[in-house]
Amino acid sequence: MEQKRFIFLIILAVLLASVGIVTMQLMLTFMILVIAIFGLLIMDGKKWVEAQVEKIAAGIHISRPETSVNGDSVAALKADIARIELRLDALERRKND
Repeated sequence: MEQKRFIFLIILAVLLASVGIVTMQLMLTFMILVIAIFGLLIMDGKKWVEAQVEKIAAGIHISRPETSVNGDSVAALKADIARIELRLDALERRKND
């Protein structure tokens, strides 16, 4: 978590502890603190998921240099295979003649 959230949690814990000591309901104050921590974790998880979705969406639309290199190499391999096939056909014709 960010530093601001830690500071917020510390301030919340101090306030709840002081209220809990005064009212003698420490269990209630701990429950409120736990709920606040879970809320912050859920918000962080939501931001992380949104960031991952944005990365995936950007990856679909952005042409990466690695993929263009792979596309070029695939095209070169196809051209090599076509040349080899032509050469094999020519050799077979010579053999048959």
